[in-house]
Amino acid sequence: MITVDPKFPNSIPAAIVVDTANLPKYAVDRVIPLSVDSTGALLVTIAGAISVTATIGSVVSIADTMAFPTGSLIGSVGVGFNGTSYDRLRTVADNADAVAVGTLGRLLAVVRNTLFNGTTWDRARSLVDNADANAVATTGLAGVIARLQGYNPGTNQWDRIQAVGDAGDAIATSTTGHVNTRSHDTVFNETTWDRTRGNTNNTLLASAARTATTNSADATNYNAKGAHIIINVTAITASSLTVTVQGKCPISGVYYDILVGAAITSTGITILKVFPGIAAVANGSASDILPRTFRVSCAKGDASSWTYSVAAAMVV
Repeated sequence: MITVDPKFPNSIPAAIVVDTANLPKYAVDRVIPLSVDSTGALLVTIAGAISVTATIGSVVSIADTMAFPTGSLIGSVGVGFNGTSYDRLRTVADNADAVAVGTLGRLLAVVRNTLFNGTTWDRARSLVDNADANAVATTGLAGVIARLQGYNPGTNQWDRIQAVGDAGDAIATSTTGHVNTRSHDTVFNETTWDRTRGNTNNTLLASAARTATTNSADATNYNAKGAHIIINVTAITASSLTVTVQGKCPISGVYYDILVGAAITSTGITILKVFPGIAAVANGSASDILPRTFRVSCAKGDASSWTYSVAAAMVV
């Protein structure tokens, strides 16, 4: 019941009086007072269970090229949109190659990785990686290997990248398309590969007593421009010793003179210099390069015994 001042029938009631004796009664025979919150919204307390009936969709049998639904549908399998309609998701046998490309926009599910070969899908391959001459895949397969390989155009195959011993010279040129890896630079000598050098020291003739003209063995100049040829005479009896620096013709094998030293007649050290751009001194230095193959020829004036050694200080 609402009480209003009769003098002001249109005024806001000063108080709202609820006649609890005349409140409506519900089927459960419970009297529930009505109440509102601060905004005037009616607060309702519901006792007991509420039964709601609603239609959430129809059950359909899933098929391919299924039209876009206008309402809710319930299906037992997954579908994928192909741009126009819906197709069932596919699983394919994953232990085979040449799996056809889906032409209906289907989503294919496989357990293993596959790769496209330009026409169909093939399984990703792992190859034996401890061998050379692996055949080129002719079906568009991708070979998965644990080691690097290089293509050999001579055999149309794949070979392992080779690591070679890098503590030696005259390393053979690979004829099988291998890619050789080394920890330092090498230079090609027209046949094999040699390590590049800094300044090095070489023994041409070890110290020994000699009575006749003596030629050193052929020496190899790997990448030096010139050298100091050091003659150390430690014992003599008579006569003289003349040392000549010679190069060797790579075709005929004939030796030719680069620098002819002055005759040595006493003990001590004599140095012959060969290097491009230095001042030329007769019987002492030559402004020339030192060829790849060279030697020294030590000519004796008689058969007396001389003890000496010859060394080459190579200069790059």
